[in-house]
Amino acid sequence: MATWRKRFTAWLIRRRAHIYGAEILSTTTGGWLAVANHDHRLDWLLMAPFLPDGCRFALHPGEMPPAWLRAWCHWLVFMPLDPLEPEQLKPLARHLKEGGRVALFPTGGGFGDGAVGRIHAGLARLPELAGVPVIGLWIDHTAWWRVKGYRPSPNLTIMPPRHLDPGHGSDRTRAAELALATLLEEAALNARGHPATPWQGLVHMAETLGRAFPILADSTGARLDYGGVLFRARLLGRLLAEWTQPGERVGVLLPTSAGSLVVLFALFAIGRVPALLNFTVGPGAARSACRTAHIRLVLTSRRFVDKANLAPLVAELANETTVRHLEDLAGAARRPWNLLRAWLASFSRSCPPVHPHDEAVILFTSGTEGEPKGVALSHAALMANIRQVQVRVGLLSAPGQDLMLDVLPLFHAFGLTVAGLAPLLSGFKLHMHPSPLDYRAIAEMAQRLRPTLLVGTDTFLAGYGRVAHPGDFQSLRRVFAGGEPLRERTRHLWLEKFGVPVYQGYGATECAPAIAVDTPLLKGDSGCVGLPLPGVSIRLEPVAGVHEGGRLLVSGPNLMLGHIPSRGDGRVVPVHASGPGAGWHDVGDVVTVDAHGFIRIVGRLKRFAKIGGEMVSLAAVESLAEIAWPDHRHAAVSLSDSRKGERIVLATEYPTPDRDTLIAVAKREGMSALFVPGRIEHMETIPQLGPGKMDYQTVIRFMETGL
Repeated sequence: MATWRKRFTAWLIRRRAHIYGAEILSTTTGGWLAVANHDHRLDWLLMAPFLPDGCRFALHPGEMPPAWLRAWCHWLVFMPLDPLEPEQLKPLARHLKEGGRVALFPTGGGFGDGAVGRIHAGLARLPELAGVPVIGLWIDHTAWWRVKGYRPSPNLTIMPPRHLDPGHGSDRTRAAELALATLLEEAALNARGHPATPWQGLVHMAETLGRAFPILADSTGARLDYGGVLFRARLLGRLLAEWTQPGERVGVLLPTSAGSLVVLFALFAIGRVPALLNFTVGPGAARSACRTAHIRLVLTSRRFVDKANLAPLVAELANETTVRHLEDLAGAARRPWNLLRAWLASFSRSCPPVHPHDEAVILFTSGTEGEPKGVALSHAALMANIRQVQVRVGLLSAPGQDLMLDVLPLFHAFGLTVAGLAPLLSGFKLHMHPSPLDYRAIAEMAQRLRPTLLVGTDTFLAGYGRVAHPGDFQSLRRVFAGGEPLRERTRHLWLEKFGVPVYQGYGATECAPAIAVDTPLLKGDSGCVGLPLPGVSIRLEPVAGVHEGGRLLVSGPNLMLGHIPSRGDGRVVPVHASGPGAGWHDVGDVVTVDAHGFIRIVGRLKRFAKIGGEMVSLAAVESLAEIAWPDHRHAAVSLSDSRKGERIVLATEYPTPDRDTLIAVAKREGMSALFVPGRIEHMETIPQLGPGKMDYQTVIRFMETGL
């Protein structure tokens, strides 16, 4: 029975923290093991008043509370537990088998960045050995208590009990560790008390950290705090509301800059849907995108258009849409009445009348394999993917301890969600630079700013690695590559030159975009792209002619609303429609999944060629050329052949390529002769699209016509 001290402690905790699901701990019968993430020494105190009488709380000997505090929490039995001492685990296992309850931190001391730490092997096997369910608890924001001046209200979410099944593989300890880590990540994803839309997230972070917290900067010299972002978004949103209707899609043709993010939040604030246009694909593709999404208004900047030489593209768009330059709003923005109303509105917690599952943004597929389609992402999908990446990667560090250097364009899903929105909605600083191709400038910027986080494509990271000084990027604690496969040469370059490992992310625009991420603690074998993010379900479907792996289908809270077909009526074709495959998206990749759930990419399904009755991955052909000529880029494509149906050709930047070298390398690596292309051509520079992906359509035209 609860005593007055226990009830009083619970009352004090509830005055400062938000507790969700406390009844689960008191109503779950029989023995159970409660596990929680751990970022602060006082995490245990947040849980203590909600644990039942007699529950054993196992803590590391160095974190045991003082005697007077243990006496106050007399309803708990405190036990020192060193996971490296197997003998200390036996009493816990015996107590659980006898129907007892135990609470502990399976990761030991936390990293302070919100990520799930390393699961101790002995603790991971406890649920299986004792045969008891596991209750996952997730604690938010206690990492911020370590920074003076920041005391946000922590959240404690308690999830229903679950039985963990580590499977029947040979490495059961590793499987148990991953099962427990996955349970904690899912508890984090489903934790309550989080904003439902990006605008709500911005308002929440401004209230939590304060309007004066500096959050956003760019290479033009702009410096904004949360209050400045809110004020400018309210001011611009009020002016844009006069030109648009609620729910309307508005084209955005802007660079990677602080002003571009303000435009996005201005549209969020008034319930409009930004459609992010790719300005690197040429006038025809941009105009096609506007037709696909039925865009009648495009926002751009005269300064950006002049500097990027986009006048022909803007002129093409002006034939079918209304193009507005942000500079033309300067006069109205300076009017005292508009300034006053925007300043007052920036303090308001009111949100636009949108539902979390309404359209938030429209992105467009890269068009590497055909005409681009529109991708409609909801507010809920964006927020879910941000939360998934926050937990897996560790983006919940205390304020001021992380700085992201963002060089990716916002029209790229990776650049929008992970590099653009996530920093503002996570509380760490963001510095934006408009061009990822400024290799030397970015290296010098990194040396001056000392960022801790960087995301990019393999192409861009390889470029930075070639020109940078060894000390330029040593401040980084996490570097993630996405958008295209990460080459081993790029990984080795960063590790040897800067001492910084590069981890690979994998995703698709339709998944907002992250599907899986390789991290230091949840790392598979070489070549893997990591475990699926929490909440992401995957399944494989067989592909005729492919003997290794299958076609990847994914489902999860970060999945798009649906596609907007080109040359259609602008309506979204939902992915959640009824019928076979409802709620699943076919990513279009062939992958393998190992016994522990790690994903390895075999190749893009559309980038397989059928040669001699066998399906040959063009990505594997490029890997073969990478082994032969490691210091150059290569692009393999398939051309029609009147005799064989298809033939593989290779474009390479290596100046003197020859088939004999590839044949020798294929024999040495044990690869079939089918992977040796029938024709090899030197190409001065392999073309690439704006986000860094290879432009295979241009390569095909070059191989067909020589132009």
